Amino acid sequence: MNDWKAQLKANPLPWLLEPDTPSVRYFTLRHLLDRPEDDPEVVTAKAAIRDSAIVREILAAQHPDGYWKKKGTGYSPQYKGTVWQLILLAELGVDGEDERGQRGCEQVLAGSLRSNGDFTPFSFLGWKIPSPVPNTCLPGNLIRALLRFGYYGDRRVAQAIERLAERCRDTQWICLPTKPNPCLWGVVKVLSAFAELLADARSLAVKEAISEGAELFLSFRFADEGNDHTITDPNWRRFGFPLYYQSDLLEALGVLTRLGYGRDERLQALLPLILAKQDEQSRWLLEHDGNWHGQGLVSIEKVGQPSKWITLNALRVLKQAYD
Repeated sequence: MNDWKAQLKANPLPWLLEPDTPSVRYFTLRHLLDRPEDDPEVVTAKAAIRDSAIVREILAAQHPDGYWKKKGTGYSPQYKGTVWQLILLAELGVDGEDERGQRGCEQVLAGSLRSNGDFTPFSFLGWKIPSPVPNTCLPGNLIRALLRFGYYGDRRVAQAIERLAERCRDTQWICLPTKPNPCLWGVVKVLSAFAELLADARSLAVKEAISEGAELFLSFRFADEGNDHTITDPNWRRFGFPLYYQSDLLEALGVLTRLGYGRDERLQALLPLILAKQDEQSRWLLEHDGNWHGQGLVSIEKVGQPSKWITLNALRVLKQAYD
């Protein structure tokens, strides 16, 4: 057995491979079992994602022009607008092969991307909003989604990537809502976007931003209390899916392990927090609903119940950190 499997009380993989959740099945085959993209089971699972009930429900609510609910930046109404659907569809594994997703991406790029590469939730693109733009989670989330939809090499997205790296470094990762402190949610979202880029496709500015963002996050303590750098907010230890502007330790460790920080002793110190949450069947519970109690278009899983998504994400972290 690989080291990561030795940390488990049981084998949850047959549960994750059940065909009723093709997104989870696809990612389990790819990321936990290391099946290649052209493996017949992987091809079948990926094709089934677009036909799954959740994805069909989201796409059924899309306007023929590509937006959800109303035109504009796509940010509102919260959890129901275009921005939120693209973030979720990308998480579910819908990619650029689906033309409906492409139309949604073009709506967001046309409605919320400013000429300098910033994404904004505000409706009036000509309005001179304060600098920095109020958050980093929005551009981080959107760039990650756009890359998953196949926008590698798109000049608009390339500009947005460089602008985000520049702005995070210039502002020390501070968002307006968190002044004078850095926004750790934003750090995770930005790093998750940069993690989508292959290492040799990252500019010097992106590499430096990754290094600074990872070091900033890992400089805080989550496992003990009483230190000036200890994060005592219990929400970091409550694992949720989907996650939009908010984050948790599971998402953060997933991003950091993807970026190569799995062997960092500060990250390793947090792994017992992950392992302690598995039940006797090595399943993890959904502790938090990112849709904020059903405000989104769809409901993925029930809070308090074993979650295939949380279990998948926990195993991804363990595999990256222990292998």
